[in-house]
Order: sequence, then C-alpha cells, then structure tokens
Amino acid sequence: AAAAAAATMPQGPAAGARPGRVKAADKTFVIPGTGHVLRPGDTISTQDRWLPAQPARTLDETLRAATDSSSVCPEDERCPVCLGDFDAADERPFRLPLCPTAHYLHLDCARDALKAAGRCPTCLTTYGERTGTQPRGTMNITRCEHTRLSGERDAGAFVVSYSFPGGIQGERHPSPGHAYSGTHRTAYLPVSREGAAVLALFMRAWDQRVLFTVGNSITTGATNTTVWNGIHHK
Repeated sequence: AAAAAAATMPQGPAAGARPGRVKAADKTFVIPGTGHVLRPGDTISTQDRWLPAQPARTLDETLRAATDSSSVCPEDERCPVCLGDFDAADERPFRLPLCPTAHYLHLDCARDALKAAGRCPTCLTTYGERTGTQPRGTMNITRCEHTRLSGERDAGAFVVSYSFPGGIQGERHPSPGHAYSGTHRTAYLPVSREGAAVLALFMRAWDQRVLFTVGNSITTGATNTTVWNGIHHK
C-alpha cells in the first residue's frame, strides 16, 4: 500500500482533551504519552522520532541510576558474574532495582555486564534504551473516520503506513556494504482507548528502531530486504 499523503503536525494536546479519549466538541484524540493530537482526517508523519531523544547517559551515570547500595544483601549471596563473595569493604554489593527479584553484583562486575550487554546477567532485564537496526524510512498515521474495522462496533481507524526505500546495509546488518530492498506496509487500529494505547507503543518502537530490520523474508523468500523485526501487525 502506498504511504499516506502529505503530513500535518499538531502542535500539542488540545485544551481539555484527555489522553485516549474523544472530546465531543471537536473529536480530538490524544495519543497517550506522546502529546500528539489526531482529529478526523489528520495525518502526522515522521522520518526520525516521534518523541525527543533523551540525553545519553555515560556508563557511570547508568550505574549510579541503576544501583541501590542501601539495600541489605543476604549473607550467602554471591556475585553472579564472578561468583565471588561480598567480603571486603570495597566489594559491597550493588542491587539492580529494575529486576523483578533482587540481584546483587560487585560494582566492577555490574559495570562489565552493563557495558557488554546492557542487561542484568541473571534475568536479562534491560537497563537503558534498546536501539535496533531498523533502516531509514517514514511512518505515517492517518485518522480515518469512515473506515470500519471487522469486529468493531464504531467506525473510525488509525491507518498506520510504513515506507522504506532501498539502500546499503550498515555494520549491524547481515551483509554490510551490500544493497537491500525496501518495502511498504499498512496497518489498522480502532479509534479507541485500546487502539490509541497500541499506537503509542508502535510509536515508541519506531523511535527505538525495532519495528523493522534488514534480513530474509520467510513469507516471500526474498533476501537482503526490509522485514518485520518480531513486532508483527495483524
């Protein structure tokens, strides 16, 4: 499907409009967590990001934000990286707070683990923003009031169009320096609280470059082409 037509960018949430809700007076719809407003017939578009990029943290800043030295470590706890105890004063345990259960590491071990993979070595919880290998392209979102989706009582749909030209693969792609082909994809979401919530997640995934990648299509058998990257739209 062809990408959506020329874009108009709303300036921000309309006064009084609630995220994920339609305002009766003008039918504005605020996409939660993004600040973007869609009225009937509106199109918004980006070739870059939907939300401003957050300043990148240094590794030490990430460690300071991701560790909690005030917690009490069990006496028999060992560092999962070096398997050593926390005996010496300079080997006090650091707890990674985003993990669903308490995991303690030495500071040097935590630094090595986060530098190597950006994840807890025990449960693989991610620390920091994951950035994928999605090639350059365009994401358009159009609000169509007269499109009725199967299974939905009310008419109205968010039409999400993706367009990727071909190009040359980068260092993180399967065949760096070789050409790859582009693609066009179109998806539909209902104009509802649930549809807007999913749309906000798609926008976040676009910003993190994880919706698409370059690889081989299991559907068509094409090689070195733009393909879904595990977040399929149905």
